Amino acid sequence: MSAVSFREATVDDLDALSAIYIDAVDTLGPRAYTPGQIAAWRRWPIDSPEEVKQRVFAGTCRLAEYDGASVAFAVFTPPDHLDFLYTKGPFAGRGLATQLHHQLEAIAREQNAVMLRTEASYLSRPVFNRLGYEVTEIEDIERFGETFRRFLMRKILRPDPPATRPFAPCRAAHQRSFEVAPNVIAEEEVTFLEYGPNNPGWFKGISHQQIEGYFPSTWFSLDPTTKKAAAQRDYDSIELTVAAGDLVAVIETEANWVRVMDQNSEIGWIPTNCAPDQA
Repeated sequence: MSAVSFREATVDDLDALSAIYIDAVDTLGPRAYTPGQIAAWRRWPIDSPEEVKQRVFAGTCRLAEYDGASVAFAVFTPPDHLDFLYTKGPFAGRGLATQLHHQLEAIAREQNAVMLRTEASYLSRPVFNRLGYEVTEIEDIERFGETFRRFLMRKILRPDPPATRPFAPCRAAHQRSFEVAPNVIAEEEVTFLEYGPNNPGWFKGISHQQIEGYFPSTWFSLDPTTKKAAAQRDYDSIELTVAAGDLVAVIETEANWVRVMDQNSEIGWIPTNCAPDQA
């Protein structure tokens, strides 16, 4: 009976890791990339094997094997970087990437990592979203003469700097305003309605799921002609219900609202006047 096993990769596995990388680019790449981009993408382990070796073995590399054949791998590099996460095409969609990630996340937590960061492609971004990551920035990079868009993503593992500020008590209570709140991923568009008269720095809009809500202006790029605003990062507008004195850790501040994590690891927005001092 066929079986999947996992182990830590060694330098002797480098050729097998490169083969996984190239196969993944060749077989899965056409779903989102041009032939020119695929040709450039696959060159790295061929043209720069020493660079690949140094990056793979700068941390812990976990390897998945199917009947003894290497089929997927991923790397955790301290203090907080999740790298690679490649699967051979015929083995994609079988949960191997998820299992590899869980193993590396466990190692990161054992090493007291506060968060995990990664740079995701169009192919891997949905996987990382399902694993609890959010896009914090979009960037375009050049590799071997081709331009690639990638998504800087993070997953907060525990409330502590630099992912958040330390826990501190809320100054006042806040009741969640909406039970159904819009959720938008990077590059999705929302329909702009108006700038919030009572929420400077925010605008009122409608998501593609036809859910109305408020959106932070600096997180979107607005086209005045079409009245469409494209998300520059993932955005979840859910608010938290808190009582005065509840402990929360501040993640970020936008105008008169603060995004926080509570002691149950729930993340949401509360008004600045409810947030801890110096939010």
